[in-house]
Amino acid sequence: MAEATRLGRDTGIELRFVSECATSAGQELADALFSLAVEGQTVWGSRNQDGPDTHRVSLSWPLVDLLHGLGRIWPWLILEEGYPTAISPLHPGDMMGRAETRWNDLSPAEAEAEEELLFDFRHRHDLSLLLRGLTVPPLWILREGADALVWSQQWVRPTRLSHRAVMDDLTAIGEGIARHLSESTHPRALRALRRWSERTSETRAAYLPLVTGMEPSELRQLPCRWPRCWAGRCRVLPNSGPTPSPLNCCCLVPKPSRPVGPARTCWKPPHAWSVNSA
Repeated sequence: MAEATRLGRDTGIELRFVSECATSAGQELADALFSLAVEGQTVWGSRNQDGPDTHRVSLSWPLVDLLHGLGRIWPWLILEEGYPTAISPLHPGDMMGRAETRWNDLSPAEAEAEEELLFDFRHRHDLSLLLRGLTVPPLWILREGADALVWSQQWVRPTRLSHRAVMDDLTAIGEGIARHLSESTHPRALRALRRWSERTSETRAAYLPLVTGMEPSELRQLPCRWPRCWAGRCRVLPNSGPTPSPLNCCCLVPKPSRPVGPARTCWKPPHAWSVNSA
C-alpha cells in the first residue's frame, strides 16, 4: 500500500488517508482509505498492532463529503459556545439524557421544540454526521472560550485542546482534501470546493447572529454604534444596503490596537478582521 498522506497534527486532530483511484469517479471524489485520530487516539478507523499510539487507514469513503461538511458547519465550530437549551451536560454524550429529564417538566410542544434545537446542534458539532452513509463513532467539537471540548463515545471523559489549534488542524485537513480535489470536475467536488472556499465569508456573516442570538432582520433595525464609531464617521459598506446597521457598519477610524492605515481608513467590526482569531 502507498504511504498515507497525513493532515493535521499527531498531537491534535490528524487525518491519514491513502487514495483509491480505481475509477475516474473515485478519483474525482477523493475516494480513500482513511482514519482519524485525536492526540494519537484512533476515533475513526483501526489501530496498528505495533503500538498504542498508531493507527492505520482502514475506512473507505469519498473524502469530498468531509470537505463539504466542514465548510458547511465552519461558522458554528468557530463561534458557537454552549448548548442551545437550558442544560449543562458533562459532555455531549450526556446531552440527551439531561434534556429528557428536563422535558418531563415541559409541555409536549416545548419539549419537541427543544428536541429540534438539539438535533440541529448535533449536526453542527458532531463530525461523524458529515460522512453521510458511513457509520463511524461520534466526534464532537464544542468551543469553550479559548479551548475546544473534543469528545467521542469510547472516551471516559472529553479532551480539551486549544480551540485555535483544533481549527488549524481542521483547516489543514480541509486544505489537503481540497488540493486533492482541485482538478476534479465532478459536481459534488465543485460544490464541496465552493463551500470550503466560502467558509470564512459565511463565518463573518454569521458572527453577529451567533454571538447576539438575534436574527439578521432584527440586527438590520439597529443603529450603527460600534465602539469609536461617532456620528459623521460611519458609512455603509458597499453593496450592503442603504442604512447603517451592525451588519454593514464601517467606521472611518482605525482600530488603535491594530492600525490599518491613514486616520480615515475604513474599520470594519471585529468579525471582519480575522474570524479565526475570534
